[in-house]
Amino acid sequence: MLILLAAAVMATLPPALTETTTTTAPYSFSVAPDSTAVLFARARESARDGRSAEAIRYYLAGARAAGQPAEWDLYRRDLSWVATTAEMKAFGSLGDAARIDWIRDFWASRDARDGLAAGGRFAEHVRRIDIAVAEYAIDPKRGKVPVARGANSSGSAFDLTVGAGSPLRDFVPRQGQVDDRGTILIRHGEPDARATAGSGIESWVYDREEGDNLVVHFSQNVFDGSSGNTTLIAAPPVPALEALCGLDSASCSVAQRVGGAAPERRERLRQRALAAIRELTTTESAAPRAE
Repeated sequence: MLILLAAAVMATLPPALTETTTTTAPYSFSVAPDSTAVLFARARESARDGRSAEAIRYYLAGARAAGQPAEWDLYRRDLSWVATTAEMKAFGSLGDAARIDWIRDFWASRDARDGLAAGGRFAEHVRRIDIAVAEYAIDPKRGKVPVARGANSSGSAFDLTVGAGSPLRDFVPRQGQVDDRGTILIRHGEPDARATAGSGIESWVYDREEGDNLVVHFSQNVFDGSSGNTTLIAAPPVPALEALCGLDSASCSVAQRVGGAAPERRERLRQRALAAIRELTTTESAAPRAE
């Protein structure tokens, strides 16, 4: 049972950021009751059962037991879903003892920021990953996971044009286990509203009391050899904007312009979508939302 529990953890974590990564993790873990892998898995089980304080205690105990690079990689990969680039760089620069304190402070500061009980942000993190993996997983081609790569390192003109590192994409993911919907869900939770239109377009709306709603659009990616890969786009077709009538006035007003909206209005809407993409893919929150 402990072996299965520890192995199941790997299925919920993003693969390492390599050119291509096989779906089988090349790691060997101890399955002793006090091993990092088992404590890490128990943390997630406690979170799923609603025991957030216990969950974070197991999580930190697993970090204290870590000594091998593969064990620390469990934490690096888990944190990379929501940590900033600067935070991950800081984590990587620390020794083992300092990393334990860093992890504790990482989650505790988010509990305080979002007004949650001890371990609450970590428990929500586990819940969101479970949903993202269940609902937004990418089915990779030939047993490999497409992951982010720089355009300069891409090996073919096809990849440069439509692949994961394409400059034509409005957002380049940091990993390839879930699609862009999963990436945003893990960072910000479920949207306040969803709308769908023809041609596989889906739009998410996050309400913001302090200003404009955040509206992002997704389209099926049919060019990368995988299935279930839905990617962010900043300029959806008019039917997608029409589907937002009643949810987002700015999108609706552009869609209802007789003869089509002026180019500058469409460009303002595109820039608004790009700003929403930047915010939703680089920040994270679990603060309770107003009803």
